[in-house]
Amino acid sequence: MKVYHYIETENLREILANGLKPSTIDPAILPRDGRKYVVRSLYGANYITRTNPEFFREELSRFLNIELRHPFLFTCALLEPSPKGWLELGLMSKLMNQRFFARHKTPTLLEIELSRTDSVFVRDAAINFAEKGNGSWEEYLNSNIPLEEYTGGFIAPEIWIPTPISQKLIREIPIPNSL
Repeated sequence: MKVYHYIETENLREILANGLKPSTIDPAILPRDGRKYVVRSLYGANYITRTNPEFFREELSRFLNIELRHPFLFTCALLEPSPKGWLELGLMSKLMNQRFFARHKTPTLLEIELSRTDSVFVRDAAINFAEKGNGSWEEYLNSNIPLEEYTGGFIAPEIWIPTPISQKLIREIPIPNSL
């Protein structure tokens, strides 16, 4: 199965040489109180999570005064390079603006061949992240479906991958004109 992941162009060489390591914190592992705030404030810690995830897990556990379960770091991906639901809800423009353009970064699109899907799951980003989100933060976190069981039905599916991805399974592809 192929999935798609946008990265900063400056990280391309490292990823094509060494693969992709999970660096997004799963918000479901964090305490319910202030979950969104904690996730947003930790977003800048992406570098630490990639370079020393165990140190980061220990520090985050100490900071939150909880024991973090494994896995707690993921790579988020899409089922298509330019998914209809993400475009219609404004999620792609939000992703591009917040992740790249507002930070003066250039996006690059990766195509990833998933060799294992047993621990990969899907959430519906439309539930809470769209401007007209139709659900709560908890409903979004509870929308998990194992990728192997996902048959469609989500408006804006987002893939959560908990394992490193070998560089052999990754290739750069052109960004669609529809963005």
